[in-house]
Amino acid sequence: MPKKRASMYITPAEVRRVTKKVPVKPWNEENLDYDPDLYEWQDKNVEVLPKWTENRDLGYALEAAGDIFRELTGRKYPDGGYIGEKTGRLERLFQNPVDVEELQKPLSAKDQERMDKLKERWSSLHGLSVRLKAARDLNIALADQNVLGAKFNLKRFKEEWGREPNPMRHPRRSGWVTERIGPRTMVTRYVRRSPRRHR
Repeated sequence: MPKKRASMYITPAEVRRVTKKVPVKPWNEENLDYDPDLYEWQDKNVEVLPKWTENRDLGYALEAAGDIFRELTGRKYPDGGYIGEKTGRLERLFQNPVDVEELQKPLSAKDQERMDKLKERWSSLHGLSVRLKAARDLNIALADQNVLGAKFNLKRFKEEWGREPNPMRHPRRSGWVTERIGPRTMVTRYVRRSPRRHR
């Protein structure tokens, strides 16, 4: 009896046996904003001040804005649901005229001192990614009681949060970047970035 020739086609059973299940990685798995030093800086310098604020609506808004920054810098895999909860809280505050009035209410001397410290400390951060800049500027606008500026920066943050991370837009990461330079032309190049230093 002649020998059977090996088939050049693979059967589905062989495919199942050979193929390993590879977990699908979400595009935002690598958090380019993860930075334990920034997380620690926020914890020491600006985390507690909003909690002591006598104007509770303003303190509540500042806590939410600070939590967004904290989630991005403190976790390798930020929780999108948590960030959505905080942005939603701020949007609801900005839509309610009574809350907006409370946010802009004149501050006591102690609260004004706290807000000045917050503005000064948040403004000292430089060399941040676009996403972190929007989160920082949101905190500065709230501390300044600038509701229009806070709305603008919240919108800007949400636009950046929805984008796929790109090392080209991130000031602290080196790596290969593919970018569009024409309607049908892409170019890949290596971008070297120097690490950010903060005081």
